[in-house]
Amino acid sequence: MRRSDYHLEYSCFLPVEGLDADAVRVGAVRLPDGAEPAPAAASTGFPEPDAAAATATAPDGTATVATARLPLEGLAGGVGKWALRASVRLGAHVYDLPLKAPQGYVRREGSSAGSL
Repeated sequence: MRRSDYHLEYSCFLPVEGLDADAVRVGAVRLPDGAEPAPAAASTGFPEPDAAAATATAPDGTATVATARLPLEGLAGGVGKWALRASVRLGAHVYDLPLKAPQGYVRREGSSAGSL
C-alpha cells in the first residue's frame, strides 16, 4: 500500500432523518498556532475546508449516518494542528460542526507501526 492510499474514515450520527450526501460535507481545517477548534456555527453557505473528504450518508431510524473518507495526502504538507468539521445543510442554513475523536476507538489498518 502506498502512502497516497492512506485515509481517515470517520462516521457520525446526525439526529436528522433523510439527509442525502449533498446536504453533508466533511473536511479538515488547518488551525493557526495556538488556536483551538471553533465551536458550532450557522451560516448560509458551506465553508471551504483546507482538505475535503468524500461523504456518504445512510438512514438509521430517525437519524442519518454520515461517513467521510479523507485522503491523508491532502494533509501531508501541513505540519501543525488540524480540526475535522462537518457542515450540514438544513433548510436555508448550514451548520458547521466540530467533530471529535471517539474515546478509546481508533482503528488503524494498512501498515505496521514502523512503516509510517
